Amino acid sequence: MKPMSQKFLVSIIALLILYSGATGQENSYRSGKVKLVLDPAYGQGIDWQTLLSDQKGYIHPARSFADDLHLAVTPDGVLFVANIADFMIYQLDAAGNLLRKIQNPKTIPADSSASNRRPGSLAIWDNRQLLVCEYQGRIGQFDLQGNRGELLEYDYGLHAVIPLTPNRVALLGSVVVKDGIKYRVALQEFPRGKEREIFSVRWDMRRNVLMAKNKDGLISTTTPFSQPRVFVRPLPGGEFLLGEWHGAEVWFVSLEGSRRLAFKLGVPPPAFPQEKKDSYVASLEKQAEKNPDIGRQLLDDLKTKPDFFPVNLPYYSEMLVDGEGNILLFDFREDQQIGFSVYSAQGAKIGHCLLDSGDILLPQGVNQRRFVILGRDVYLVAATKAAPALIRPLKARWQADQ
Repeated sequence: MKPMSQKFLVSIIALLILYSGATGQENSYRSGKVKLVLDPAYGQGIDWQTLLSDQKGYIHPARSFADDLHLAVTPDGVLFVANIADFMIYQLDAAGNLLRKIQNPKTIPADSSASNRRPGSLAIWDNRQLLVCEYQGRIGQFDLQGNRGELLEYDYGLHAVIPLTPNRVALLGSVVVKDGIKYRVALQEFPRGKEREIFSVRWDMRRNVLMAKNKDGLISTTTPFSQPRVFVRPLPGGEFLLGEWHGAEVWFVSLEGSRRLAFKLGVPPPAFPQEKKDSYVASLEKQAEKNPDIGRQLLDDLKTKPDFFPVNLPYYSEMLVDGEGNILLFDFREDQQIGFSVYSAQGAKIGHCLLDSGDILLPQGVNQRRFVILGRDVYLVAATKAAPALIRPLKARWQADQ
């Protein structure tokens, strides 16, 4: 037998180094399947039916109750659940036991439909504070025992606050501009330091929004996926990810705001489905039957906007980062399957996976506000197949499905 050539030996060593450098989670993605394994004991001591069910449909009767529950988790597994329907935040310990209820505003506004005091997105800052982002430009600060701290106010709409370091956050917000809305990302020396805008994208509402008038003012509606959606996701190394779901580029961003390309998506997204167009027009026609004045105005406005429906779906529906820094871009759902493309923490394409939700029902797919990956654990708002009518916080294991 001939001895190995030096060149061949070097190649083998390089491959071994490459393989050994891959993370455990990265190797599991190469199997092409990931499964959620439900923790059946988590939260079993809580009467969720009583705690949450009375609030269903409190704000928007037409949408799922899951939309009203948002999550944040500390590194040691303490879970905070914001219920925007009743201005309340529930805190669970690492075993899923209810620790306390935290009322978000000091007093509930007299107009209980007002959205500007409801707890929206949540975040854990420096493992010592819970940040509660309210839609109309406020961030409430609480310690991890539920004690209220300072209320920070901003002069624009806030959608999320994203902690990056003990003294730096990213702010995702929006401002009204002529004929549209500008969605913006800013870096701030938190909590009272300087703020600098580093990214923005504009939504031209003249093309993608239908308008009607009644005695109470303007009525507006838009088709799904026309509106921009900006993703800001922190990375373990200090940088963060930035992407907009209509754009093919995903960026690494430094704490100073400089951008470098992480990767570019080469495959065009699917065409906007004709059935979604038909369904949308049918809903307007149904509205015209119930309310001819408003419904007919919206249908007439649609005739003036031939490009009202987007040509394509966005490139991805959600962007998540797992506990090892791998980047997950989720597909739009087809046939009840949840799929996602995986990129390494350095931006290299690893592959595509299907997510088996096991005993968990995920009819709405995956959304960052309701689906948090912490190491190999996942905390989410969903129902189980055993109790499909009860939407509540769940805990599951995120593992390869061999």
